[in-house]
Parts: sequence; structure tokens; C-alpha cells
Amino acid sequence: MISISANQMYKQSKSSLPFKDWLKNTQQRGILDNHEKMYNLIENGDEEDETPKLTTQEATKKFSTISLLGVIGIVVLIYGLSKVSSEQ
Repeated sequence: MISISANQMYKQSKSSLPFKDWLKNTQQRGILDNHEKMYNLIENGDEEDETPKLTTQEATKKFSTISLLGVIGIVVLIYGLSKVSSEQ
């Protein structure tokens, strides 16, 4: 059986109703199951995985933290190498 999304069915129906209204009507007629789940999928851009999205601000903060840790690691590595080489 071929699975078709509610969004695809809506486009094929060429309905003049807004999507949300069309979805509720179609679900009430028994053509679609679980209209809330389908509507939420459409609202979220048809995402199949449910990984949380980062905002630009959160992503920038996370990237800055990782970058800072990388710089600290490089400094510690250089310090350690210079300490070892000075002992020899």
C-alpha cells in the first residue's frame, strides 16, 4: 500500500479550504486517521525524526563553547609539548 501524506492529498484535492479546515473535514469523514498527528507533521515541515531543533542563538553558543574548548586543548597541548622538549 502506498502511503500518501495529508499535505499531498490536500494538494491533489485542489480544495479552496485552508489546509487545517480541509484536514479536519477529511478526518471527520473517516478518510484520514489521527488528524492531529498529520497536522503537526505538516506544521513541522514533514519531519520524520523528532530531534530537537536548535535556534541560531543556541547553535552559536554551542559552537562558541566547542571552539573555546578546542583552543584550550591546543594551548594545553602546546604547553605540554614545550615542557617535554625543554626537559630533554
